[in-house]
Amino acid sequence: MTGVFTYRQIDKLKSEFDIEVIYLRNFSPKRSIKSYRTYNSIKVTTISLPLLMVETTSLKLLSIFIYSKIVKLLLRNYDYDILHAVGGAFSGLIASEIKRKNRKLIVQYNGSDVNVSLKKYRISKWVISNINKVDHYVFVSKNLKDVFYIYFKGSKNNFSIIHRGVNLDEFKPFSKGHTKIRFLYLGGFSPIGFSEYDINQKGGVTLLNAWKKIDSKKNAELRFGGNNTTEKILAKYNLKNPHVVFIGKLSPEKVKEEYDLADVVIIPSLSEGLPNVLFESMASGLAVIGTDVGGISEILTDNKGGYLINPNNEKELVDRISTLIQNKEKIIEFGIYNRNFSELYLDSSLAITRLSLIYEKLIDNEQNEQNLR
Repeated sequence: MTGVFTYRQIDKLKSEFDIEVIYLRNFSPKRSIKSYRTYNSIKVTTISLPLLMVETTSLKLLSIFIYSKIVKLLLRNYDYDILHAVGGAFSGLIASEIKRKNRKLIVQYNGSDVNVSLKKYRISKWVISNINKVDHYVFVSKNLKDVFYIYFKGSKNNFSIIHRGVNLDEFKPFSKGHTKIRFLYLGGFSPIGFSEYDINQKGGVTLLNAWKKIDSKKNAELRFGGNNTTEKILAKYNLKNPHVVFIGKLSPEKVKEEYDLADVVIIPSLSEGLPNVLFESMASGLAVIGTDVGGISEILTDNKGGYLINPNNEKELVDRISTLIQNKEKIIEFGIYNRNFSELYLDSSLAITRLSLIYEKLIDNEQNEQNLR
């Protein structure tokens, strides 16, 4: 079962395991409640059901509970050895609810599911009960694991920390031909209208304010993209800046093009799990300025691959950006270090191998339990 599972992971795992994807979506009149398709020999079942987009925690959980009961009914004839849910606050809770006796459940926690949603849901007995049904917990960073076990102290200790990594053939250094130093931000603005999110969750507002204070902007360019970077939002929150190139929400192909243009990637988030942009920018041989939140410091080495700064700190951002504008050699040095680090530790095939081992172990355990019955 998946919320945000990547195609690449599934494509590699299918060579060893018979995998079917259950794609959970919110209801739309244009979608069937249950539909089937095959994508590059991967079987995909899509379930589209109404889900209340409300701010009240109790109503959210009630909506997820009802959703899970209907999913359980729709999947009553499915058989499986392992359920693998990606995202703990939605897919994970639903998978726990529909889990069959004597079957194994893996839940993969990615960041905001723990830092935002489960932080609020932890008082719910239904949530605690479902989390305790998990057979193996997977976290993208040690920091996220530590936060999770603060919230759910009674949970089992069978966990793994698996960095998603990056495709090193897809993301790699690209020679630059421009004279200006290009800084890239891809975090956009967080969803508007949800109390659990702040528009500055990814640090975009902090970055825009810091950019106004940089004296040497004539030698640099900030390219600012991501969700909700629309003219309407920029005007509403008075965030327009003539010295910033707003590139909007980008397709995966356009994101790679931006990496090829960039020299430095800025990740000024207020909270994180472990963002994909960190892996991708490091593999692309770029310097990184990132906040010391979530698991970022587990991957980014201060003064070797870039700079770690405190979240929501305009002064530190200004200082670090200004330092790199005045020292292009440092940018090159950081980029070389990051690419070398990526080749040693961040190849996505390492994550696939570790997931395969977890699958095999859980299947063996299930077979041993059946033999004892």
